[in-house]
Amino acid sequence: MKTVISIPTTIFRAADRLAKRMHVSRSRLYSSAVSRFVVEHERKNITEQLNKVYADIEPEYHIPFDLQIMQSLSLDNEQW
Repeated sequence: MKTVISIPTTIFRAADRLAKRMHVSRSRLYSSAVSRFVVEHERKNITEQLNKVYADIEPEYHIPFDLQIMQSLSLDNEQW
């Protein structure tokens, strides 16, 4: 799909230089950048929604802070 957008000249020039260095078209560069931006914000939205869900959990169901630390430290030894 073709579209027309307006961006500041400095950003356009920087993107043009990057596209040339990467040996990709500007369209591919912009498409990749927007795609990553969308994914990042979708993840952020999911995190915000999960935070709202977990904020409503009764205090007696919260994991103690010490246990949270131990769990996070144990993940360093996991292979994903």
